[in-house]
Amino acid sequence: MTQNPSRPGDPVTWAVSVRSADGVPDDGLPAATGIVRLMDGNIVLAEGSSWNLTVTSLPVGSHNLRIDYLGDGVYRPASVAVTHTVQKVPTVIYLNRSPQQSVIGQPVDFTVSVNTSAVGELSQQVTSGTVQIMLGGAIVTEIDLSQGQTGTVVLPHQLGDLDIRAVYLGSERFAGSQTAPAVHTQEKASVEVDL
Repeated sequence: MTQNPSRPGDPVTWAVSVRSADGVPDDGLPAATGIVRLMDGNIVLAEGSSWNLTVTSLPVGSHNLRIDYLGDGVYRPASVAVTHTVQKVPTVIYLNRSPQQSVIGQPVDFTVSVNTSAVGELSQQVTSGTVQIMLGGAIVTEIDLSQGQTGTVVLPHQLGDLDIRAVYLGSERFAGSQTAPAVHTQEKASVEVDL
């Protein structure tokens, strides 16, 4: 079988072997022929006589499956239970902002980067899904990664140290992630009085 767990949309192949059961002499018996099926309950996921069963449509989660050999003119039908897990690719998100502190009414530029973070795999940039920039529990802007990695927003008129974080909502293939809160200081603007 291919990698277990697998990722959503990745092909998963089971190489099926059919042989005489323990205690049954196989001297002179022909090789098994016939059909094998990969079953999820009563649903046929794959079927064939090539002894290789491949599926790409398993949803995220743990699956208790069954491989059925339907038998032939010599061999009886038989089954074996198999389990397989499909997991989303873990991610990590980074957030930069400019300026690091602002005055009320000043636009703040946010740049995000979402990367895969699977152990033992090369990290890759994620270019799908939505990132929310959060101020406390409120969304101040959203960035669609398919359109880019930046967003500009004027923060609400709050003074002092504000907790800013970025939340990647994930996608069908990628798991969500978020940054730790970062402190952004917002002050009143200075003025000069002339006569």
